[in-house]
Amino acid sequence: MPSDASPHAGQLNHGRRAARLLGAGEALLRIMGDTLAGLEIEQRIYDEALAGSRSLLGEEQFEALRREGQQLADEQALAYARECLST
Repeated sequence: MPSDASPHAGQLNHGRRAARLLGAGEALLRIMGDTLAGLEIEQRIYDEALAGSRSLLGEEQFEALRREGQQLADEQALAYARECLST
């Protein structure tokens, strides 16, 4: 896609899902008292997903969706992740 083209609906939907899932993952790590420290590959994947979603959605929408993900209960986060994988 040319750099001056706006993203289509499918890309935006993936960006929205990513922002929510990133937030949910961050919340779960925090609850477990864990981080991605020392997990180089996982940290790189996380950083790329974070940057891509933020770039696609813009800072304001990204942060709002990330906060939504952080507010999901564990079971809700798992159900949402499963839903994302099935569609």
